[in-house]
Amino acid sequence: MNIDYYPHALEQLAQRELEKQVVEEALLKPDEIVEAKFGRKAVHKHAGKKVLRVIFEEKNNVYMVVTVYYLKANRVKGLK
Repeated sequence: MNIDYYPHALEQLAQRELEKQVVEEALLKPDEIVEAKFGRKAVHKHAGKKVLRVIFEEKNNVYMVVTVYYLKANRVKGLK
């Protein structure tokens, strides 16, 4: 699976000082995949007391990353 980024996602990576490698690992080995708004999906990946959330679209065998951010683990229902 190929992974690409919308410009907004690249801005968010820079602002939040996140590396693409962390995002790509979450996409390839998620702890959970859930449905998101507008037909998109979200993956969750534990990172200590936080959970990395990656919102993406799947288009023509490419994961297009829309945005990425951390949540407090207690904000993600059902994920332990």
